[in-house]
Amino acid sequence: MEQNRKTAAADEIVDHDAHQGLLDELMERVASCFARRETRLTCRDMVHGLLPELEDRNCWTMAEAAGHPGPHRIQHLLSRARCDEQRMLGAAADWAAGRLSADQGDDGGDAVAIVDETADEKSSDGCAGAARQYSGTVGGIALCQVAVTLTYAAPAGHALIGRALYLPEGWAADEERRELAGVPDEVMFATKPQLFANVSNAGESTAW
Repeated sequence: MEQNRKTAAADEIVDHDAHQGLLDELMERVASCFARRETRLTCRDMVHGLLPELEDRNCWTMAEAAGHPGPHRIQHLLSRARCDEQRMLGAAADWAAGRLSADQGDDGGDAVAIVDETADEKSSDGCAGAARQYSGTVGGIALCQVAVTLTYAAPAGHALIGRALYLPEGWAADEERRELAGVPDEVMFATKPQLFANVSNAGESTAW
């Protein structure tokens, strides 16, 4: 009985049709960033797979949630598919900021930009930037990846519109590890204040 009440409450809070309409609008905005229609549709399916409350999120669970017979399409999207990622991220950030500031007036009203950092614990230092380092997110020093983030917050809600992975100096200087993790040659060591400045400047191109 308790479970039924929780389900009913969730159904009242979450407007699935409205969310579907927003996702369709966003995917239309970024459609030109994909080289193939199939890739765009797989990206849309992956987002659908990210929305439910899953115990674990990986290619298998997201594919299952999206109704795929296996993880291969999502794996292809994440590893080999052709798309203009930077243009897509910029278009998505502009769209999100525009939606959230729609009723705020030309000056943005009560909307603010929030720069912060967050971390994900890792089991291996083979992931890009993973090292034993301090993070408030994990409450001390741990093997983790740290990212600098830029969030647009308004009374209507908030959205992540910028991010940059922090590469510890020793990690950034290790050519073998960089190659194994696929870190681009142009990505070099930068301090967190430098990354904060970079993501903040990138955010100035959004609708806010």
